[in-house]
Amino acid sequence: MPSRMKDRIAETLFDILKEKPFDKITVKEVVEVCDVTRQTFYYHFDDLLDVLEWSMRKHVKEMGSACLNEEDPIRALRIFIDHTFETRPAMEKLLESQHRAAIERMMMESIREFLQARVALDADAASWDDTEVVLDFYTFGIVGTLLSASMREGVDPDRLAQQMYQLLYRK
Repeated sequence: MPSRMKDRIAETLFDILKEKPFDKITVKEVVEVCDVTRQTFYYHFDDLLDVLEWSMRKHVKEMGSACLNEEDPIRALRIFIDHTFETRPAMEKLLESQHRAAIERMMMESIREFLQARVALDADAASWDDTEVVLDFYTFGIVGTLLSASMREGVDPDRLAQQMYQLLYRK
């Protein structure tokens, strides 16, 4: 039950975010739209940033699992690309907020967690001497590329996946 309530609160926040800048959303508004008490909200979350962080971690974990189970690395990349493009309106509002640095940090941490799991499965990557630098490089590269591409009109997700694949898996 607690997980479903957390999902409900997070979904409500993202529904409101489609129409309103993040900085203008209040806990009061979320609990009213969600039809829960403030006590219920604060039982599950500290504040609205906590809702975002929990939701991002959950979605990236789900995408990461799907990607790790995907044998075709291009289709695995498409999972991240498609999610980024689908959440574009909300992401634009989040990145325009005063919490941009926190949002970017959450994205970086989430992608890095996925990459760490991927590196653990990749025999070649396990032998890298500078794993931390490699993880940083790919984390910043992936997040920056996804954000940049999602903000441009007319980007072909298949082409982007192919380009990212060539950069990530070039030996």
